[in-house]
Parts: sequence; C-alpha cells; structure tokens
Amino acid sequence: MGLLQRLPGHPEGGFIGVDIFFVISGFLITSTLVREATARGRISYRAFYARRARRILPMAALVAMSSVIASFIVFWPGRAWSSLLEGLWSMLFVSNVQFALKNTDYFAQSTPSIFQHYWSLSVEEQFYVAWPVLITLTVLLSIRLRRRSAPFVVGMMAVVGLLSFGWACVHTAVSPSSAYFSTLTRGFEFVVGGLVAVAADKLRSVPQPLRSVLSLGAVLGIAASVFLITPDGGFPGPLAILPAGLAAIFIAAGTGTAERVAVWPLNTRPIGYVGDISYSLYLWHWPVIVLFGVLIPPNSMVSLVLVLAVTAGLSAASYRWVEQSVLKSNWLRPESKAAKRSSEVRPVAVIGLMTASLLLATAALAGATVYTQRSHPTVGELLGTKTPAAINSAVESLQVEMLTASERNTWNGLTPSIETAHEIVDGVLTDDCWNDRESVRNHCIIGPSSAPNSLVVFGDSMAMNWVPGLWAALKDNPEWNLSVYAKVGCPYADVPVLDTDGSMYENCDEFRDWAVSEIDGEHPEAIVLASALKKSLPGASAEELPRLWAEGVTRTLSQIEYESPIILTAPPEGPSLLSCANRFSNPKMCESSITALWLATTEATESAAGKARLVDVRPWFCLPDGRCPAVIGTIPTRRDTVHMTDAYSARLAPVLREVLFQREAALLGPA
Repeated sequence: MGLLQRLPGHPEGGFIGVDIFFVISGFLITSTLVREATARGRISYRAFYARRARRILPMAALVAMSSVIASFIVFWPGRAWSSLLEGLWSMLFVSNVQFALKNTDYFAQSTPSIFQHYWSLSVEEQFYVAWPVLITLTVLLSIRLRRRSAPFVVGMMAVVGLLSFGWACVHTAVSPSSAYFSTLTRGFEFVVGGLVAVAADKLRSVPQPLRSVLSLGAVLGIAASVFLITPDGGFPGPLAILPAGLAAIFIAAGTGTAERVAVWPLNTRPIGYVGDISYSLYLWHWPVIVLFGVLIPPNSMVSLVLVLAVTAGLSAASYRWVEQSVLKSNWLRPESKAAKRSSEVRPVAVIGLMTASLLLATAALAGATVYTQRSHPTVGELLGTKTPAAINSAVESLQVEMLTASERNTWNGLTPSIETAHEIVDGVLTDDCWNDRESVRNHCIIGPSSAPNSLVVFGDSMAMNWVPGLWAALKDNPEWNLSVYAKVGCPYADVPVLDTDGSMYENCDEFRDWAVSEIDGEHPEAIVLASALKKSLPGASAEELPRLWAEGVTRTLSQIEYESPIILTAPPEGPSLLSCANRFSNPKMCESSITALWLATTEATESAAGKARLVDVRPWFCLPDGRCPAVIGTIPTRRDTVHMTDAYSARLAPVLREVLFQREAALLGPA
C-alpha cells in the first residue's frame, strides 16, 4: 500500500487487494463444493477441511513462528510477548475478532501488530465453517423437493449475499473499525465469487470478443478503484462492492472457455508466477515491513528496496520448499490418492528455511541499522547551528540536554527505562481527573481545594499529558491548585470529531459544553488550553484542516469568559518508542521532525487566538535544525506517537513556570 502511494496521484486504495482475494476464494471453493454436493448429494467435510489445512496451515504456521521469533530478537520483551499472544489468536483464526474487540484502526500508522494481516485468513476460515453446511442443506432441500439444485443454491447465495451487504453498510456507518474486520460484513464478497462459480455453465455461451472487453474493462476498473477508494469512504460497506463486482466480472470473462482472455501483462509468465506465490507474498510482506519499519526510515529508498527484495526472496523460497512440498506430500491425504506422490514434507528442510529466513532478516536489519546510523549529522555539526535568541534560560537548558542526548548510541541508562516509558505512572492523577469516551462529567482538583487561586487545564488527552508538568510548576505554592477538565479524544477547539469506531463523537460535544460552563462558573485565575494535533476532521480535506481547526478555536474562545487563556501548541509527534526502540536501534534513529500540518495548524491557531496567548512549544522538544530527539537528557520524550512520557512532562516544569510567570499580572507571585 505504501508503494502504491508513491505513484502519481497518491492512490490510497491498495487495501482492496484483500477484497479481490475474497472473491477469487469464493469462486474457487464454491466451484468445488457445488460440484461435489451436486454429484454426491453431500460434501465430505473431512476432505474439505483437510484440503484447507494442507493449503493454509503450513505457510501460516511458518510465518507465524518466524514472526514471533523475530519479535523476540528485535523488539523489547513487552511488545515481543504481545506479538506471541497475537500469533496465538492468528493461528486459531480469530485474530479479526481480537482486532475488532480492541477497536483496532486498520489504517492507523502507529505501532501496528506484526500479525495484523492475518485478519483476512481468519475471516476466510470462519466463512468456510458455515459455507459448506449451507450449500449441503440447500442441495438436500432441492433433492427432497425433486427440483434442480442450481436455482436453490443461487437463491441461498443471493439471500446470504444481500444480508451480508446490507449489514456491511449498516455496520460500517455505525462502527467502521470493527466492521472492517467482521466476517459478517465480508461474506457478500465470497458470495459474489460463488455466484460466478454456479453460473459457469451459463457463461460458456459468452462470445470471445465480449470476454476480452469484459476482462480489459474489469482490469481498468480495478486500477481506477485504487485511486477512487479511500479508507474514509465507507468500507467495506458500500464501497467494497466495486472491487468485488469488478473481480467477479474479470473471473466471469475467463470462465467457461479454454482460451486465454486475460489482457497483457496479466497473461505473461512473470505475472503468473507472482500469482502462484501470492499466498506466500501476502504472509511475508507485512512482518518484513513492520520489522524493517522500526529500524530504518520507512519511506526511504533503502527501506523500499530491502522490503521488496527480502519479501520476494522469502516468498519464492517458501513457495518452492514449503507450499509445493506439502501439496505434493501425503500429509492429510488418503493413501489411495497419494500413492503416486513420492515427495514428502521434510521437517528438517522447513526448520532450516525458517532459521535461514530469520538469519537473513536479522542480517538485513542489522545492516540497515548500521547504514542509518552513518547518515545522521555529528554533534560538532549541530553545535554550529544558530540558536534562536528568544529562547529563555529554561529552554536553553533543554537545548543543551538535546545536544548531549544526540551523542547517545544506546537506550541504556534512561529514566524511566525504555521498556517502561510507555506506562502512565504519575501518582498525582486520580480516576476522577479523566473522562473516558463514555463518561462526560469527571473533574478533579489537584492540590488544596481551599487554595484562593486556581489554574484550569482544559482539552483532550494532551491536556492531561501536561498535568504532571503543570502541577510540578505549581505544587510548591500553597496558594494555587490545578483544576482539570480533560476527555480522551475531545479537543478544546469546538470542532466535530469522530469516535474510535468512526461514528460521530457526540459525548465530546456534551463534555465540551459542560466543561466550558463549569470553567466560567469557577472564575479561575489562569486557563491553559491544550490538545493533540488533529490530523483529520469529518468531511474535511487535508488542506482544510488548519482553517477548520482555527474556526473551532475561535468558537471556544468566544464561549470562555476569560480574557487571555494560554494555548499550548501540540508537542511534535514522532515514532512510538514502543515500536521504534529495540535491540538494534538507538535514540538517533527514533528522532522526528516538524510536519507541514503542524506548522499550518499553529499558524492558523495564532491567527485565531485573538487575546489568547499562543505558546509555541517547538523549542521544548526540537533543536533549531528541526530535529526532535527521542531522548532529552536521560528522559525518553514520548510514550507513544503523540503523548509525552510523564517524566518528560514533569521535566518541563521550569519552562511551564516561566510561561505562567510571563503573564502581566504575575499570577504565581514572585519567582
């Protein structure tokens, strides 16, 4: 998918390949099942599932074991053990259920599971638990009624397909994240392929010229779909019907004829070979991408070349020595049918392949690590960079620590340790400080409730993220307390946002209205507004985001009865240390930089701020040359792609105190 996005037009629909695979699978499996059920009046479930096991299990197990072992080699123990658990879900063919229960966003970029692509195998195998039974019952019903079975089978498929497609549309509108992984929302794609299978006899009469037109049109349509379909367009319902229907047309064009109708280059031997090894390609590509992505820049040419080369090599080798060896062997095959098969699965060869794969991957990863380390500037080069004069002494101290940390070549000696940096360990916050996605009116006061002065912090999880630092700046002054109004995923700006399942986040609007009313009634001496950078808003293009965000800021400021709130810009985002930090990487490899969206949003917010005071936090996280270190001093800066570690938030107390002291009224008293 990342490779496709490099093409002109930056297509985002590469994920429709799975939908095409579902249609092809439905066609192939249904052809076999209907033929057997019609001829014998029943289906041998034992033989059916034995064939599925021979085709699916060996490669799935090989890649799963390799991925788990590679995880323990590359990742820290926490993520490695998590990968092991995900591997178990995958080998039980229920990983799609796990991802749905976790509200996993398939299109999210932060810390993806190394087994995330196994969801499609789970969907396929779950569908094929019920599909043979439905076909058998339908055929038996037609026999009992002494009718031709084909119309009954078509009718059953039509009903199942329509129900599945209808549910896909409903479920996608209500909860797109879980709908993406659902077998019930994907069933119609298998059915579309199955309908082509039962119509095979009717397709014999299709003229050859028309077949060529249909084949070419389907290929062009699928290519266009990659550009037309985007992750936020309603998928799988209703948009998945487009690639599914086009795939069915392509299959139908080649069904019922002995002549080749596929358009060039689809009828060439290289493309045919890619099709042969496609199962291995699919299984190997994602672990390779994830493992390489944590060690070298994912968008670099080096990463692209290595990923393609390693994926192709592993896929070709495992197709030859695992897939083909198993299919030619006697494993799960009745002896009478396997007598002519002389080739057997060689466990030693399979284990050897797995070991060689791991050694190859590890060697490539280590080599990529060394290459990347050489590409970073030296400390001497950075020391020559001009430091902005506006940075005060507290920020200058941070800048010195950033330069010092740029010499680090190890994750050792950090506080907190890199393995625990992602944990929320601050002891100041209580349960009532936080509003999750369901609760609306939690609020807390940190410090003496009787204190005459109050500092309010208002926003989403980023507002909560600033609390350790803000409280550290206040706690030595008994005249002050900290009043917290924060809700996960709900920014202070009055903009519409989506919940994790893709539905409108209505609880956010209710919380924001309530919080503003409470803050106005509280009459605080100071207000801090803070939110994470919004990278999407409902119905908004990337170009519109800064403007719409600024309009939301203006609406919120007009509702707050306070003359000059402080607005903290969002900390620059970067790689999650949970995924980026590993046994082969170092802190320099997990640096980040300011994005164009961050700059545009900050500029727009400044224009909308009016009397509010916008504080640009870039110098608190980034060097003047634009690099934002993953470690400052001995403290990891991020616990995920967005949030600070509690330790670094507290480290910013001197800077935050300076920000609060700079107010004309000297709110916090003498320094």
